Amino acid sequence: METTPSSSGAKPVSARRGRSWIVLGVLGVGIFLVHGPGADVLRDYEGTKSAKLAWFVLAWIGAGLWLWYGRRFHREDELEILMNRRALAFAFYAALVVVAVLHQLQYVGLIPVLALRTEHLFPALMGLMAIGLVLSKIRYR
Repeated sequence: METTPSSSGAKPVSARRGRSWIVLGVLGVGIFLVHGPGADVLRDYEGTKSAKLAWFVLAWIGAGLWLWYGRRFHREDELEILMNRRALAFAFYAALVVVAVLHQLQYVGLIPVLALRTEHLFPALMGLMAIGLVLSKIRYR
């Protein structure tokens, strides 16, 4: 007969975990500001290319630090990995179908030719990824 250890011997959650969430959130907001509004400012910036390249490198170093710090702090279990993979698969195939349908509707002449830019594609892909996450969470709830 197996016995399970009592929960009274478990270590309490430290205050560092709360600070980790704060650091992760601040890094995330900083990266958003560098990639979003900061990139808009650089588009109209009349400075040197080396300054623009430095901003680009800074943005991706920040994103790398955010991912590294987040992976140190949060480990996914197998169910979360499966849910994320299913959400990514849904987003990929849904985007593929949407692009194919738009192309065919343009070819037939039912809709005008659309100039899809990254300002349109990124929010669409993020929305499809969110829908995929919701669907996979409903499936495994």
